Amino acid sequence: MDSRTSRQGWPVLAYKFWIQPARIPQQVWDTARETHSLWNQLVELTNTTYGQLKTREPGLSKEERAAIYADLDRNQRRLVAESKLNWEGREFIFERFNAAMERWVRSAAKTGSFSEGGFPKKRTRLDKIAIRHRYSHGGVPLSRLLRPRPRKSVWRFWLRPVPYHAYSHPGRAHKRLCYSEGFFGIDGVRIPFRAMIHRRVPAEAIIKNVILIGRHSRQFSWEWAFALVCVTPPRPASTPRTGRFCGLDLGWRKFDTYLRIGMLVDNAGNVIELRLPLSTSNRRARDFNSWIELAGHPRAKRIYETWEEIQEATAAAEKSMEMVKAQVAAMGESLEFPEEIRNHISQVTEMRQRGLVHLLRALQEARIGQDLQDLIMTWKVLEDKARRRIHSARVRFARKRHWLYQNLAAWMAENYDVISWEEELDIKEMLQKRGRAEALERADRYRQIAAIGEFRAILRRQVTKHHSVLMDGLAAYSTIRCFTCGAQTEGSAELRLQCPEGHTFDQDENAARWFLSEVSRDVLSEFILRKEPVSQEQRIEIPTVLHSVLVPRFQLRSVTTLETWADHAVRGQPDQRDQQNGLRNIPTIPREE
Repeated sequence: MDSRTSRQGWPVLAYKFWIQPARIPQQVWDTARETHSLWNQLVELTNTTYGQLKTREPGLSKEERAAIYADLDRNQRRLVAESKLNWEGREFIFERFNAAMERWVRSAAKTGSFSEGGFPKKRTRLDKIAIRHRYSHGGVPLSRLLRPRPRKSVWRFWLRPVPYHAYSHPGRAHKRLCYSEGFFGIDGVRIPFRAMIHRRVPAEAIIKNVILIGRHSRQFSWEWAFALVCVTPPRPASTPRTGRFCGLDLGWRKFDTYLRIGMLVDNAGNVIELRLPLSTSNRRARDFNSWIELAGHPRAKRIYETWEEIQEATAAAEKSMEMVKAQVAAMGESLEFPEEIRNHISQVTEMRQRGLVHLLRALQEARIGQDLQDLIMTWKVLEDKARRRIHSARVRFARKRHWLYQNLAAWMAENYDVISWEEELDIKEMLQKRGRAEALERADRYRQIAAIGEFRAILRRQVTKHHSVLMDGLAAYSTIRCFTCGAQTEGSAELRLQCPEGHTFDQDENAARWFLSEVSRDVLSEFILRKEPVSQEQRIEIPTVLHSVLVPRFQLRSVTTLETWADHAVRGQPDQRDQQNGLRNIPTIPREE
């Protein structure tokens, strides 16, 4: 039997590792430029065809549209075949372009309008590189790529294996063992690199693709990584169940030193607040800032450790730019300039950083206004340094947030069999509505900081990996409808509300309780009929890395397992302790005759 047929249904995973290449040969840049050229040709051809189709849309029949699409597909494949890329690169770009078009079509069908938003764009800057090696015939085993020494005939990819015991302890001595070396080949040229293999790749993985990834930013220059795209055998579903399930309400609220990103209530009575610390601090940053305070180095700048410091630095940079623009406008009125430059200066109050740079280049090309050039050049040097520090802090914060979200999602998927949360919401559309509430106006500033959509995507992957269940609950009025009595109160920006019956409740916790009550009987029946073993562990362990993220509010009582909850539901008699603690609306499962 074909190995590709036997692996159908295996999950596809990507393992990404940052590397330090010894050198980047010219072949990489040539391949990247040819890749961008092919992408831009596909975008231009497709955009032209869709523009013609849009003008002729009302009078076209179904057969005529099908003919236009068929002609577009032939022209696209002709461009791909004429490209100078090898077969791997041509297929890779064509697949990514088709995937981008499918996302645009799905988004347009959802919104009901085929706008330009989301349509593939031309790439004018060489700031991202992706070069793929594809292994045909279903892929190759991982053992063929991991060898102590590379074979002479191997030129595509090689990686020295990491000792198995390197992942047995999180200590520094074991982390040193995770460093490895290897090479990535392109056009017969090897690119040697060093890599930190921070996570173990399953030994039974089948490698489908190896991708060299590069990205450029003004602050960090080029950063490089490689990704192993592989298929692995499905994780066995016979692992012991925890017997726990929870309701999860996600959102964001600003507190002094953190953002509340959600509340979790489970059938054990645990009420846990999910926090995102507004700090980018680590040991290196703290040691460096302490050294600056003790040594008093005049040229050293401290590393930003909190989000408030990043905001203050951003505001200072904006203030500096406004001062420079005012000086440029004043100097422009007192000096004589050509008409083109005078038009630039007249619009200086509306310019951003790029506009001032364009004005500087125009003055340098005309060789006039030396005092104005010196003013803008001095500001630009200081601005670049300030923006570099701000961007570095933002990147550190985003990477730390992603790492915390990965650990948080894995913890939730491991500890809960069923997670009931709110159905998918279009947060961006909700925040863009006119006449929105004052609370949404204030919360809009922290929407991108919280990145709730990123956490939802990570949690979906972890739930699939651990064979748990995600259930969509109805979010309408869940924050303002009292869970204890069911009475509805008026919405408010305040965190705690009081219903007409006198019950005071936390809005987020109240919504999580409603989601917990909506665990459907179908989901419960599925878990009961499996008759899988239930873990006897009663306590929920919070790992050290999540101590600042998972903050228990209180625990109402000892854990109630899934069987105990379902047994009360079958008899239609809720547990008395559940009624006392406000856990109501237990789903009822009909008794089998």
